[in-house]
Amino acid sequence: MSEKVEFRRFEVPPEAFAELLAIASFSDRLKEIQDAANAVGVDQDSRSTAENVAGRVDIKPDQVSLVLRGLLSLRSLKRASRLSSTGLFDSLTSSLDQAPSDWKNANLETWKRARNSVVQVLEQSQQDDPLSVRSKTRELTYLHENIFTGCRLLTELRPVFSKSADKILNTVLTTSLLVQYRADNLGREIQFAMDVNDLTDLREQCERAIIKISTAEKTFRETNLSLAVAGRQKLEENQ
Repeated sequence: MSEKVEFRRFEVPPEAFAELLAIASFSDRLKEIQDAANAVGVDQDSRSTAENVAGRVDIKPDQVSLVLRGLLSLRSLKRASRLSSTGLFDSLTSSLDQAPSDWKNANLETWKRARNSVVQVLEQSQQDDPLSVRSKTRELTYLHENIFTGCRLLTELRPVFSKSADKILNTVLTTSLLVQYRADNLGREIQFAMDVNDLTDLREQCERAIIKISTAEKTFRETNLSLAVAGRQKLEENQ
């Protein structure tokens, strides 16, 4: 009896195209990469995991990182959509008609040829294996209506003119916080006017949040419990 396949339409984010290409490019080694990642476990951050797996499979860490991110995304998508592995692949492939024309022309056939390998590796995934735990952890991390993606503090000098506008009577320095975020899979921005007291309060709140993270990590280490800190890799790079 042939497998019943359901189709769904997906919005493919721009960053996913590099992940899909990496999966397709290493389709004959997906099981090897997945097994190596499961052997590493869940205690390492994403960068350390990619480097560890890269050493085991002799593939560059940046490529391993793309493959692993792509596999995590596919697992999350399969769980959320409730599609079969083949249904997920075919639905995703159908949704790739929205990909940039250059990407489609160069890579779509490569992706289609990876079908059996991708389906096989998805079928072999276990609900509680380390990659699935990572996938669920990432889902919970970003399971929010709005996702912060970046910010900037803009400092401006605004002159106060005389009634006739022929003299500058005073100048005010203002600061604007420009917050970039994603909502409904779209990039958005919002701007807040701030004074020096707001900036001081923001700095204190950020410093307090960092201390909370360190306290939680210390407590979890002492109790031998696993803790995944969202963005830990970026935090370490910025310190």
